[in-house]
Amino acid sequence: PKYFLSVGDWTARVWCEDIKESSILWTPYNTCPLSDCAWSPTRPGVFLTSRMDGYLDIWDLLFKQDNSSLSFKVSDSGIYSLSIQDYGRRVACGTLDGNLTLVELSDRLHGIQKNEKNLVSAILEREMRREKILEGRNREIKLKEKLEKAAALRAEKAAATEEKEVEEDLVSKAEEDFWSMISNERANLEKKRAKAKKQAEPGTVNGEDKSAD
Repeated sequence: PKYFLSVGDWTARVWCEDIKESSILWTPYNTCPLSDCAWSPTRPGVFLTSRMDGYLDIWDLLFKQDNSSLSFKVSDSGIYSLSIQDYGRRVACGTLDGNLTLVELSDRLHGIQKNEKNLVSAILEREMRREKILEGRNREIKLKEKLEKAAALRAEKAAATEEKEVEEDLVSKAEEDFWSMISNERANLEKKRAKAKKQAEPGTVNGEDKSAD
């Protein structure tokens, strides 16, 4: 796999093309913004970062990974950019005040160490595997959360549907009771009208026929 180096967000990061979600290595967050970075062309385990406070940091993964192996001030002005010579010995640092400073590295920092390429590859592959495991776990967690959210949404919809059905049943029953009451009242009213009409007819008393034979 291919590896990439970047600076930003107050830290330097090493990325792998097989890992999409996160970097596999990163430096501790600095109190000063980082401006540029570069791999050593001769030593696979060495990279450099420049800072806006004028310091140049040299990182050696074979020596230690949690802190820079060497840090020194190049300029009172911030370092804006850096470039390493093809042979890896000299580093050109461009500063914010327009000056160019040339730094020469020691033999240990530019000369490849015994079996260095294999050792650095092993370090990067180890970190890549670790990030792949974490990436897989994160996917599982996200999938679980997604499924739980979908299940909760389905349960909410089911509860809402049930509540709507209950509400519709109550409305339907209320309408049925209302029209039943209206029908009963209408029937009672018709009976009263019929009784009153019969009482008003000649020859009847209290609705009874009193005519003689």
